[in-house]
Amino acid sequence: MKDYLLGLAAAALSVSILSSFLRKGALRQVFLLAGGVFLTVQVLSPLVKGELSRFSQYLAGMELRQDAMESGIEVENREIMAAIMKEKTEAYILDKAAALGAKVEAEVEVLQGEYYPYPCSCIIRGVLNAEQQRQLSFDLEHSLGIAEERQVYLP
Repeated sequence: MKDYLLGLAAAALSVSILSSFLRKGALRQVFLLAGGVFLTVQVLSPLVKGELSRFSQYLAGMELRQDAMESGIEVENREIMAAIMKEKTEAYILDKAAALGAKVEAEVEVLQGEYYPYPCSCIIRGVLNAEQQRQLSFDLEHSLGIAEERQVYLP
């Protein structure tokens, strides 16, 4: 494929340079016509040589490589968003617990939704009395959407 494109560029450059040496007139017009035919033959040479399938395979390969690159970027972006969601949710839980007078550690599990990641469960380690746990649990369910049954409290 590289040879084909280089040959095409060389042919176009050759016709262009040689035509610049000719004065305006019939000879130049004939040369430009012949150069156009020559370039057309160069462009269509894969058809003549039966290499069209190789050319189409090359283009298909380029498309697959492009799709793979885009998919890789999308996956990386989702992973970054999930990590940010996890970090921010854990910080939110720590702040809410501190506001209730409790010192805890939080570990949040984040799942990938259709468009964005979301916190689905959490493990909270620390000492909370019954009222602190109830208030924190209520807040997590209503503010973050983490269902009470998906909240685990450990000492």
